[in-house]
Amino acid sequence: MEWMRGAGCVALLAVLLAGCGADRPGAGPAPASPGSPASPGSPVPPVTPRAAVEPLVHYARDDGGDAGPHATLVVRPDGGFEIVRGGNAVRGTLPPAELAELRDVLAGSGFADIPSVNAGGFVGDGATYAVTYGGHSVLADATGPPEALRPVLRAIDAVIARHG
Repeated sequence: MEWMRGAGCVALLAVLLAGCGADRPGAGPAPASPGSPASPGSPVPPVTPRAAVEPLVHYARDDGGDAGPHATLVVRPDGGFEIVRGGNAVRGTLPPAELAELRDVLAGSGFADIPSVNAGGFVGDGATYAVTYGGHSVLADATGPPEALRPVLRAIDAVIARHG
């Protein structure tokens, strides 16, 4: 049964990462700028800077069972957010102080150094977390998220509690 839970966690991580590479350099041809035809072989400038569309952080929590992800949070660099819980979406903008606090927690966590998969002993119907920040994704379960991830999870859960 534990191997099935682990497989489900890997599937959740795959879903989160599926949309993360399409806009990376080398992932495909860049769209032409409106009104300016591109000659073959010439570089085409991007229409929208990547930083303007890439989320600051993307989070999904699966509380276990067959219902799927129970909470997702996407926060853009400008503080705009979307929280989805129980099929209901809430959109808004984080206050500047709250956005700064979230950025500080993320930046201070050493996130890029946290292993991508952290299986503390996946428990059937136990909670699983997937967080993507700064181009790095981390998957962990509730039985033993790494110490460095815990403040990140607390900060994200606090955003969801306040705004979701």
